[in-house]
Amino acid sequence: MEPQGSLETHYAFLKGLPEGTPQFPYISNDDIYGKTKSLEQNLEADENISPFLVFLDVPKETFDEATTSEKSPIKHCRFTYARHLQCLILEVLSKAHEAAREGMISLFDSKISEMGLYSTLERPGPVTRTYGQVSKQPDAQWLPHAPNEDPSKPTVFLEVGYSETLGRLENDAKRWLTCPRSPLMMVLLVKVYEYPKIVTQILAGLRKQQWTMAGNNSAATITRSDGTNYVDGALVMPFEFIFWREKDKENPKEKDVVLKGRDLEAFAESVWRTQGLI
Repeated sequence: MEPQGSLETHYAFLKGLPEGTPQFPYISNDDIYGKTKSLEQNLEADENISPFLVFLDVPKETFDEATTSEKSPIKHCRFTYARHLQCLILEVLSKAHEAAREGMISLFDSKISEMGLYSTLERPGPVTRTYGQVSKQPDAQWLPHAPNEDPSKPTVFLEVGYSETLGRLENDAKRWLTCPRSPLMMVLLVKVYEYPKIVTQILAGLRKQQWTMAGNNSAATITRSDGTNYVDGALVMPFEFIFWREKDKENPKEKDVVLKGRDLEAFAESVWRTQGLI
């Protein structure tokens, strides 16, 4: 990460993308659409190529129009745009990425439902978030219906990575958490590898210092060898960070979200089946 308050360079913004990711000068929205469709077709034939495209010198007005138009050339991709660099990164999502995204959403939502609080937490669709100079679509986001808080502000982001490095995912998370105007409390990271290994992390911010768990991070790694799964660690998501309020002491169901053991095994197995690893 660049020091807080400074602007990222092209090198820092692109760091962690797969080797061989192509870069193109911006020509037109039609050109972007054509290149993304071509990449989708190429990925069906060869999953080892980079699922990313980088476009340089993309005008800010063009990006804004492309992300709001019903005929957006990038609506089927995940994107990240640095306004100060006029640099656009597009990602065509792999089946492994989608499986990890859907699996983690399902697991997290199930824990919220167990507390009887599913209706108090909103999960909107692919909404673009802009904090500082960077606009990005997280893989998922959750917004609490909390009194005295802006209902449009998410507290939790999900970021999934398959082809990019874990370091890139961590930098994305730190960007959201350290931006002065960011409402985020936590980012849940999921890094999927090409072999039976998945690294998960919780990176937490320091927005509510009165909560004793503020700033605590946690991690868990799931691997498989000779038909046996191994889970090292657990993910702990403080209740207060999710809902912007203290637990109700009269309701024993309200507690921190903890993902461990069999929960993470089942999640990993669903991803590995999609990858054809088990």
